[in-house]
Amino acid sequence: MAVKSEVELLRQVPLFAEVGAAQLQLLVFNSRKRRIASGSLLVKAGETTAAAQLLLSGEAEALEGSADEGKVIARLKRGAFIGELGMVAGLPAPVSVRAITPVEVMRITQELFQRVCQEFPDDGQRMLASLSKRLDVALKDLHDVRSILEQARSFSRL
Repeated sequence: MAVKSEVELLRQVPLFAEVGAAQLQLLVFNSRKRRIASGSLLVKAGETTAAAQLLLSGEAEALEGSADEGKVIARLKRGAFIGELGMVAGLPAPVSVRAITPVEVMRITQELFQRVCQEFPDDGQRMLASLSKRLDVALKDLHDVRSILEQARSFSRL
């Protein structure tokens, strides 16, 4: 895949949407590409990889629970960004991801991500601000769900 095409694919990831082309090229040039066979795991729930993977080709599925018996919760296609919180904060993967077809991924390590943030602090601030906004939305959604569940619980006591 051409560098320009990979840069544009990275730009579609919300975390990188406002990052300069030169910085995205740096990520592309310094990342590692991997081919993964159909049926193989890209990520195992609970493991910490300190890296994220951009799905360049093929299809995968996200699984809740164990990798062997987990329930499919999402189908992932070209452009899916897997393991963002592992790359940014070293957090363990919340789900497993298994290749449905042979896939090719671009692996961006936490070290590379941090290097780009340090060398280009304005872009680093934009990336972290983007992540912060999305986490705020997720927390608000969780709060809303909690309120709904608490109201439902009060109805069951009637």
